[in-house]
Parts: sequence; structure tokens; C-alpha cells
Amino acid sequence: MLLSRRSFCIGAPLALGGCGFAPLHNGAAKRGQIAFDPPKDRVSFDLRNALEDRLGTAQSPLFRLSYKTEIREDGVGITTDQITTRFNVIGQTQYTLRRLSDDSVVTSGVVDSFTSYAATGTTVATQTAQLDAQRRLVVILADQMTTRLLVSLS
Repeated sequence: MLLSRRSFCIGAPLALGGCGFAPLHNGAAKRGQIAFDPPKDRVSFDLRNALEDRLGTAQSPLFRLSYKTEIREDGVGITTDQITTRFNVIGQTQYTLRRLSDDSVVTSGVVDSFTSYAATGTTVATQTAQLDAQRRLVVILADQMTTRLLVSLS
């Protein structure tokens, strides 16, 4: 048993290297190469900040990322008195990455996800939970976009 685990630990990286697999290393080589469209609202501001955390602030950009995020809410927890106690926050971001030198599209796509929050507390607690859910959603969308962008650029 020990021999088979050891063989796997030694052989797996060699096999992956042979098939062309290469790790992204958190996109370190691409940091600072993508300029982002200026934010138009709080959601796009949060998204741009999350993307900059992952991809770096553009120092000498080679690419420009354009994006549009839409967020909506659906009530999912309803009491017998018809009071909504839980909401899903559903978001979708369409993005396009262009090369600055010739304005050609490198990649484009759509990412989507959702989070939830409870609306059972005070008004202030509910508003805080709603804002937190939106920010968590933006982080999820930024993570998905980062993964796709780094794969496209590698």
C-alpha cells in the first residue's frame, strides 16, 4: 500500500507534465497586464476591486477588460403569513477581454452564481445582510472570471 501511494506521488506530476499540463501559479506572470473599465456603480466598483486583488493593478497593460454585471433577488423563504424571510441574490457578469494593441477580442464569456441572506432581523440587520450577500456574490463572480481569463491567457 505504501509503495503504491509513493509511486503515485512520484508518477502523477511526471504524467501531468508529459500531457502539457502546466499550473497557473495564481497568474503571477499576468499580474498588472489587464486594465479594467472604470466602475459605474457600487457593484462594478466591488467587482473591479476583487479583480484587481487577483490580477493586480495595471502597470503596463496589454489588455482591457470590459464587463457588465446584473444582480437580482428572488424571495425563497415565505412564511404562512406571506412574509419573505430568505432571499437568493442571483448575479451574472458578461465580460470581454481585448488586446490593446489591435483591439481584437482575446476572450469573452458569461459567469453566474448566487448567494443568499436571511431577512428575519431588524431593518438594519437585513440591509447589512443584503449588502454582504451582494459582496460575496461579486467575489464569486470575480473568482470565476479570473480562472477563465488566466486559462485564456496561458
